[in-house]
Amino acid sequence: YGVERDPEKAVQLYRAAHEQQYDEGTCALGVCYDRGAGVEKDHEKAAQLYQEAADQDYAPAQCNLGYFYYQGIYFEENNEAAAELWDAVARLPEKLRTAVHLFYGEGYESGEIGALLGIPAATVRSRLRRARTELRDLLGGFDDEESVSRADRSHPYARRAE
Repeated sequence: YGVERDPEKAVQLYRAAHEQQYDEGTCALGVCYDRGAGVEKDHEKAAQLYQEAADQDYAPAQCNLGYFYYQGIYFEENNEAAAELWDAVARLPEKLRTAVHLFYGEGYESGEIGALLGIPAATVRSRLRRARTELRDLLGGFDDEESVSRADRSHPYARRAE
């Protein structure tokens, strides 16, 4: 889009959004720490930021935090919660399940997934939003802390901030 890639500037802006208690900024800052984009990689800091945004029912942060638990990143593995989440993912329609697996499981960006599947990146993001909505319903909605919730507030690039 004509703007030079600048991860350090991105961190500065995400940090400003985080300081204003903007959940999407908090989650995106967590992604930067998770991946070491514009800051030194720090899974502890990433987990704290994901938890903060997840506590405000921000679905992408809940997914990212769930992925940390699933992979045993920073936290001790929580196989029971991860198994419940991935069992629910397995019950999604194939198109949604594929998008979730490639995005959260394999770490592809929406544009990369679109190229792999031969569909626009916007379609991938729509499928991810629909998948989070269905997962919320499958896992019991807002009252279940382990569930994915409030997908309608999701930001399509929250996990892939670099």
